[in-house]
Amino acid sequence: MKNNWNKILNELSYRVSSGIPDLSNEQHLIKLWDILKEHKWPVDARVELLKNLDEVVKKRYYQTDKGQSAPKGAKVGVGPDGGTYYWANPDNSPAAAEDIPKEKGSKEKGPDKKRKAQQKSAANLIKNFDVEQKKSNDPQLTEQEIKHMENFKKLGEEFSNPNTSEERKREIAIELVDTYGLTTNKETLNEDGKKVSVKLYVKKNHDGGDVPRSVETMIKSGDWTASTTMTNLTNELNEYLPDDKKIKPNIVGGLDEKGLKTLFEKLAKPKFKGESTFTKKDPTVNSIFKEDTPIGDLKESMHKIEGPADKDGNLVPCDTDENKRKHIDFLINQNESFDRVKKQCDDFINDPNMDETQKEKFRKLKKSIEDYETDMNEVIKDIPSEAAQKRVDELNGKLMDDLHNATPDLAKGMAKQFAENAEVTREIAGGDEVYMPSSGTFPGGDKLVVTREGTDMVAITGISVKYGRANENTQIYGFPAEAQSISRFADIKKNDGESDEDYKKRKTELRTRSGKYAGQDGYALAVRDDIVTDENKFNKTLESSGLDKAVKDKKGLHKLNNEIRNETIRFQEEQRKKDPPPSERAIQTQLQDHLNKYFKDNKIQDRFDKLIDKKVLMKILTGSEDGKREDGKSHSNRNLVKSMNPIDFLGVSTMGSTIKEGGGMPTLSWNHQAYEQGEHKSGTIDPDTTDTTLLSNWSFSPRHYVTSARKGGGTLCSVIGGNPDDSFKGGTEK
Repeated sequence: MKNNWNKILNELSYRVSSGIPDLSNEQHLIKLWDILKEHKWPVDARVELLKNLDEVVKKRYYQTDKGQSAPKGAKVGVGPDGGTYYWANPDNSPAAAEDIPKEKGSKEKGPDKKRKAQQKSAANLIKNFDVEQKKSNDPQLTEQEIKHMENFKKLGEEFSNPNTSEERKREIAIELVDTYGLTTNKETLNEDGKKVSVKLYVKKNHDGGDVPRSVETMIKSGDWTASTTMTNLTNELNEYLPDDKKIKPNIVGGLDEKGLKTLFEKLAKPKFKGESTFTKKDPTVNSIFKEDTPIGDLKESMHKIEGPADKDGNLVPCDTDENKRKHIDFLINQNESFDRVKKQCDDFINDPNMDETQKEKFRKLKKSIEDYETDMNEVIKDIPSEAAQKRVDELNGKLMDDLHNATPDLAKGMAKQFAENAEVTREIAGGDEVYMPSSGTFPGGDKLVVTREGTDMVAITGISVKYGRANENTQIYGFPAEAQSISRFADIKKNDGESDEDYKKRKTELRTRSGKYAGQDGYALAVRDDIVTDENKFNKTLESSGLDKAVKDKKGLHKLNNEIRNETIRFQEEQRKKDPPPSERAIQTQLQDHLNKYFKDNKIQDRFDKLIDKKVLMKILTGSEDGKREDGKSHSNRNLVKSMNPIDFLGVSTMGSTIKEGGGMPTLSWNHQAYEQGEHKSGTIDPDTTDTTLLSNWSFSPRHYVTSARKGGGTLCSVIGGNPDDSFKGGTEK
């Protein structure tokens, strides 16, 4: 058997997160097994190799959150990043004392530098725990909940005090876990035993019951994101907790919190029973996707509508009162997503290993959907009417409220999926002719509204439905749309004497300017390459966006962009020439770190800042030089401008040119929904009442790089209107 160890070890280095194979790491050995199998090693040869590698006494890490523990009598220890291990023989039995290798510096010397840093970080997190600020952020907190927070801070300060005895620290750690139900979103160590950032949740209220979101996320420093400070506090508490009390991820039905959220978000994705998808062969669908319109110009696979069928198998037009009732009946009673969520709830409720507290949550979740279905069916007979629309609004709000109260951790993903269905039912109940596109990736529009004059369709408007957030108390559902998707709604009028072929080319050129990620073929900097390389095209695009007014030196900016593009391509080509070459996905995920280092080494940010007038840029993108509105609140683009780099600017200016030349996407409206302080809000910004050609009425955020979790996104954007709460007022005056 001919072996190529260089190839095998190179491949192993690509598959482990650290990039450095560790043949004493069990997870790395599992990956090695798979690689040997791919190289057609016989089973007995693979077993022999791993057996030889494993015939040594060594540390074996175990994870208490997965029910693992050290064998009785084993010598245990704590790794440098907080992981727990024991000394084991090759068969995992406890190693004899004389067989355990002597570790350099094994003599007890007290906390090392890493431990001291961990203790200091945990203490600072407690020190900065501001109860008064949290009261201000959530006025609905009860006196008992505030005392619950104050008690946490008091116990935390005593725990982090260096004068507190070890025994008392153990008592406090146990009390904090028992009283507050502390859990994390994931393990504090990855498969390589390296420390990772986590979120530390509070799951028990003062009475042992559910907590509001502001209490659940109260242990945080700044925004609610995973942080090393929460990891350090978790690890420090775990130092004093017995195995059965250690803080660990919240596992339900064998799934961690992230897995559970993903499961229910998938289950809630709209899907309908029977033959419910209609293509352009259907007369109604064909009339919606007219040629030479932004909707009609979408690729053929997007020309599909969900809805009920008539006796001839055609889509029932949502144009008469009777047909609107048929559509509502279809959206409620033929919606498989409701059935899928209820079935999964039943599976958990009937699981003998499921905790009773968890079962009760899923009973509430199931009941919230059953109540919604029952109540909506009672409204159908009154549709369409103003009273019916008001009642549907109430029921949609109640559903969001019930989801949040039943399972706040899962409400986020489900509400994002249910929001589209909720908005369609609301519009139809009020008398509008509305259709739901079949494609889950339908660009920009999540529903289509038809306007008629008599029996003729005179306008088709796409509605982008997003579940958003206006303040800390709002649950975040959804996110802005990708520029490459929104660009397809750019509306371009045909010029007098222009040929059909030239008109089509002009539309294609405008609608394909934005890409999905840096390093994409033809879009090295996440915008089309010719816009970067061709100085004339670059200048025209910049001028079209209006952002040229913020550029001090166009030639210098064009040169800088090309320098970054050339480095991007050089890096990719260099990686592809390796033997063996890494996968394309691996190259893409490494690009961000490489460019970050390149920016630093070559002072790219400093050079860019000298080319841009940030005050003018702030004025264009936010409407004011300081990025704040009249009421003192910050515009969503303010932080973007302050931290903007050359790739961000290129993405925003390119999308800005598409917005301007595309008439502000006049066939696309923006529905924003939120669940705030016990109330479901919904409002639509219409291009007829809001100047969507004004860039300060848009929100932009960059997501240019591929990561292990997502494939870029390019420039994300959404219409937000002129004031922070415009989305709930229907937009601003044009």
